[in-house]
Amino acid sequence: MTTREKLIDIIQSLNESELHEVDRLIRRFGDAKSPAAGDQGALSKLKEIKIQAAADFASRIDSYLAGGADIEHE
Repeated sequence: MTTREKLIDIIQSLNESELHEVDRLIRRFGDAKSPAAGDQGALSKLKEIKIQAAADFASRIDSYLAGGADIEHE
C-alpha cells in the first residue's frame, strides 16, 4: 500500500470536524513550503552579494588570512 493510499484510508475514517482540522494543517504545510511572493531562495540571495577585494583575493586567500598579503595595498 502506498503512502497516498494509506492517507486516503485514514482520511476516509475521519469525521467532519477532524477533516476540517486536517484541511487546515495541510494548507498551513503548503503555505510554509512555498515561498511567499517576493521571497527569494538562498541561492538567489547569494548571487546578489558583491565583494570588493583585490583581484587576486580568491587565489591568495590563504596569504590574506595568514597576514602574508596586505589587503589594503594589494
